[in-house]
Amino acid sequence: MENGMEKRPATIRTSNLPANILPLTATTQLQNTLSVRDTFPFKSFHSIPSLPAVLTNLALSGAALVAAAASIFVTGVIFLPLGILKSTVSTLLVPFNYTRRRLGEKLPDQTGKRRCVVINGASSGIGAALVSEYANPNTHLVLLARSIPRLKKVAATARALGATTSIHSLDYFESGNIDAMRQLLKDVDRELSGIDIAISCVGVTAHRQDVLGRKDPDKDNIDGLAPEIAETVRPMETGEQWGHTTAARMLRINVEAMQAFVLTAWELMKARRLTLATTKSGDGVYNPKIVFMASSAAFFYPANFSLYSASKAYLYALGQSLQTLSAPYGIQITTVCPGFIESGMTITMIEDGCPVPISVFGDPRKLAARIRTGEERNDRVVVYPLAQALPLFGCRALNPLLEVLGQWVGLATGSAAWTPT
Repeated sequence: MENGMEKRPATIRTSNLPANILPLTATTQLQNTLSVRDTFPFKSFHSIPSLPAVLTNLALSGAALVAAAASIFVTGVIFLPLGILKSTVSTLLVPFNYTRRRLGEKLPDQTGKRRCVVINGASSGIGAALVSEYANPNTHLVLLARSIPRLKKVAATARALGATTSIHSLDYFESGNIDAMRQLLKDVDRELSGIDIAISCVGVTAHRQDVLGRKDPDKDNIDGLAPEIAETVRPMETGEQWGHTTAARMLRINVEAMQAFVLTAWELMKARRLTLATTKSGDGVYNPKIVFMASSAAFFYPANFSLYSASKAYLYALGQSLQTLSAPYGIQITTVCPGFIESGMTITMIEDGCPVPISVFGDPRKLAARIRTGEERNDRVVVYPLAQALPLFGCRALNPLLEVLGQWVGLATGSAAWTPT
């Protein structure tokens, strides 16, 4: 048990956070069923790799081995002692209230300003858990999501914990709403004298009828949808095969909306930090932070999970790069790589046939607590559950030949929730 929580039954969710479940229709599921035998990448003599290709892959494996050895050495010799030193100093400073004032429960500043935390995708799953984690009397929460009823429910929970809230409904499938989100961030930054923490949790997989199949059944009017999405809308009882339009829908949320949120917040924080530095006011007071979700699927993935994984790999690379680019401005970047977490998205995957037992899913409340702890410690990457991420991260060392084979194994085992035949 962890944090005094009892062990969960294997067949039910532990949280009562709202879920967004829109499983695929049987028609859509059938259209995307793949044959294990037909998809085997080396099934013919022609597909066997040539000798030069094999030698190239051996060289790549050797390079990965050298890099892994260097990584272990540098991390153990340099960063391990520094990490021990930081933990020791932080522990010693707790009695002096340093940690408490710097972190989430800090008191309002001399102007009485509450800390401003913006959470994108706040209505369910990880986002809703983060709302409860960050809500306290010294924080104003700006909550963004599609569903107003869910936002109201989550906001009520936050207010019960003492926070003030504002809610904003934005459906990023609809044309113009990504620009509206960017403008909203600018308005919040101006009206609340800066965004202290910007968190984004939005994301979809292809295991939703409004991504791989058709649009959400409660939307009767397609006029507001982005053109590349609206032109593909047909009745819900029909489906479509995985392809370009699936990519357009998924990347609109996972990449376009996410990067718009992250980079807009980054630009606003950078401008405010530069202004404060120029006026020599607020030094050490405004320490902005950006936290956003990538995924452990960014490390390795089944062949039929490639669009989602590619979108998350983009976010992971963006986060890693921003950490360096943000250093001159004092902006902290934390990239989160969750595994399977109890949420509407993963429960939808279960509905669509994912064989991963729900008993091994991570609890969104535990992930939220780890995200906050990681943000407070200036951790650059937060991974949870670690046991799920370790084999995926290890597979990054595979050479391209074995990478393709590993992706086929993932497809054949049904781990991406598409039932193979």
